[in-house]
Amino acid sequence: MAVLGMLGKPLGEGRYRVVVVTENVTGTATIVTGLSNIVFAVASVQAAGTVIPTYDAGVSSVSGGSVAVSVTEAEAAANAIAATAISVSVLAIGT
Repeated sequence: MAVLGMLGKPLGEGRYRVVVVTENVTGTATIVTGLSNIVFAVASVQAAGTVIPTYDAGVSSVSGGSVAVSVTEAEAAANAIAATAISVSVLAIGT
């Protein structure tokens, strides 16, 4: 887990941590962030330079410190779940 920064103290609570985790995902996966409670999460497919990604990643659910993600083929007619391992990064904010 790489903590990228600390956000300001929210109304007397503890500080929020910002975490980015990158894993290879085939179709769907649950990514463990190391946080105990997530208040925001976003998933993104990694693409090289100016290449437009042919896959999309999205957060399907959050539970405790884990984020469930789905990877779909952007060009498929029905946005089929990806059958190829794709590098996905999840940015999560929580405690």
